[in-house]
Amino acid sequence: STEKELQESVTALGQATDGSLLFATEHGALYLSDGGKIKKLVERDTLRELQVIYTDPEGYVWLGTFGGGLVLWKDGKPTRITMQDGLPDGQIFDMLADGPDRFWIACSSGYYSVSRKNLLDFASGRVKKITGTAFNSTLRLRTIESQADVTPAVWKSHDGQLWFSTIRGLLRFDPARWNQESGPMQPVIDEVEVSGE
Repeated sequence: STEKELQESVTALGQATDGSLLFATEHGALYLSDGGKIKKLVERDTLRELQVIYTDPEGYVWLGTFGGGLVLWKDGKPTRITMQDGLPDGQIFDMLADGPDRFWIACSSGYYSVSRKNLLDFASGRVKKITGTAFNSTLRLRTIESQADVTPAVWKSHDGQLWFSTIRGLLRFDPARWNQESGPMQPVIDEVEVSGE
């Protein structure tokens, strides 16, 4: 029953554009809570290991999973987007959008940027592959892996800069200085402090 399911561990919280609460449970169900009434949007066991719920300005709900890629909840149905479809990583720990309509996603191998339009075009069948830009340890940086169970894993400050939590400290990145056409930009680590050192 729904009442019994609601006693399961909650793995992610989010907010719809109207301010109502979205939440996911450990067995893959997605719910909407509005004014004390709870509505099930996605049945139990449909979406496993949901970790992130992000609602974009148009009201589309994006669900990040631990190993199953990204899921778009649109028009009452889920569309899954995986590494086979072009995502650089299938473990999604957090995500947000910047001004130019790009998503920035923290993952197990670092983080990556992908166009929201590209994702929507894929979900509607207009393109066959996702094109993202990965930022990871292959850029000759310190280890910049994100990790699960850290919230938020990515944050946008009031000046538009992005902050990523990593296993080796905090990483600051200015998306306004990154020219996507010229490829990955080398992020700058001003200072890293771990355990006071």
